[in-house]
Amino acid sequence: FVRRFQSSRHDVSLPNGNRVDISTKEGVNALLQQADGFNFFSETVKKLNMSQNNGRRMKFKTKSKLISVFRLFAQNTDQALFREKIPELEIQCWLDYVIEGIKGLTTNKSWIQTGHVTDAWLLLEPCAFLFCHAVPVVLAFESEFFQVLSSFIKVRKESDGRAMPSTRLCNQIALLVSSAFTVSVVGFENNWSSEKSFKKLEASGILEEFLRCATPSHPGPGRWDNV
Repeated sequence: FVRRFQSSRHDVSLPNGNRVDISTKEGVNALLQQADGFNFFSETVKKLNMSQNNGRRMKFKTKSKLISVFRLFAQNTDQALFREKIPELEIQCWLDYVIEGIKGLTTNKSWIQTGHVTDAWLLLEPCAFLFCHAVPVVLAFESEFFQVLSSFIKVRKESDGRAMPSTRLCNQIALLVSSAFTVSVVGFENNWSSEKSFKKLEASGILEEFLRCATPSHPGPGRWDNV
């Protein structure tokens, strides 16, 4: 596939020569129906890693456009087609990239001191949309995703005992955790009970941080409208 990102469009050239815009449901459906082996997620992660391994810092706009692919597929694919056409290995590839990225940001001085780190929002924003689908939520619970995210937030809290992430990150964290909870109780093939889901979230440490992010009692350091 060949991608061309122009303004709000995300055009992809299919093997038959046709172009589709994956920022639309019609475009994503057409791509998934014609794709002979879906590797969009792993190819995107490969490009992100190549830039990092070469020691070149990718421009924010370029990185944001690449990462938006995950949000667009999650947002524009219905539940059945997502489950049928997007392999677990592709989703796991993205989650592994996010986990390693968040681990790396946990020691970021700007994050610890201010709650401000742009890359965290870039990594977590697609997850809020992916977690509207069952398979990514299952894989997140089976991996260390929520444990790593919890540790990331706690480092910020430990800087002065009460510090929070930025407003935007708080909202993003609250959204992705609530999406994961909702899907676990209504979207699995064998739905979990609310009690089981709460216990899973609590065991990972993210439930406490979710409650802090979802119901802040004061502006506090780092609760800015930026990331």
